[in-house]
Amino acid sequence: MKKFIGLIIVAVLIFFGVKACQKFMNKDDKWQVKILEPFINVRTEPNVYSYSVARVIQDDKYYVLEVNLDDSKYVWYKINYKGDAYWIASDRETPFVQEYNNPKYGNDPIDYVNPVVTHYEEVYNVKDEKSIEFDHLGIEDEHEFKVTYELFYEPVNEETGNPQYWIRYTIKDSYGNKTLKTQKINFEIAPDINNVKDMTELTGKKEEK
Repeated sequence: MKKFIGLIIVAVLIFFGVKACQKFMNKDDKWQVKILEPFINVRTEPNVYSYSVARVIQDDKYYVLEVNLDDSKYVWYKINYKGDAYWIASDRETPFVQEYNNPKYGNDPIDYVNPVVTHYEEVYNVKDEKSIEFDHLGIEDEHEFKVTYELFYEPVNEETGNPQYWIRYTIKDSYGNKTLKTQKINFEIAPDINNVKDMTELTGKKEEK
């Protein structure tokens, strides 16, 4: 009986010893990306116009320091590249990398596809600001999303010579992916001036139209 118990103890020790060894060998549980493409440019800033300092190649793995989701086409990862922090891009719809140990989602597949606004009227006509709704927007996204808006004022429209209001929608899903859409809006009763931004704050900002 003692011999049998002894064998069980030895088996348990071996089992947990193997588990401990596996854990030790796979102890690196930091956020990483594995390169799936033949190569990806390593850049100084999270945009395709910044300087490329090198290339990372397929199957290489790098630690992720942070992620930038401001680009509507790419997800930008700040990685530790040879001791320095640089950026690499991954296409939102066809990823260039595979993530491991994402601090929020673990190793589950992550959706970085932005919401799609399929249609809306050229001009949105409403009674007043309280009447603004989002039923006229055609929004496609696999996850829960939230719609917010900002109003902008153009004192004199170049086409009509009259004042013009604009509304910019921000559609953001539960993964943090977002799409911006802007259209003209006409009010029967003008909105409170304190709720409207100057058109110059909108001009020049990158967005889909």
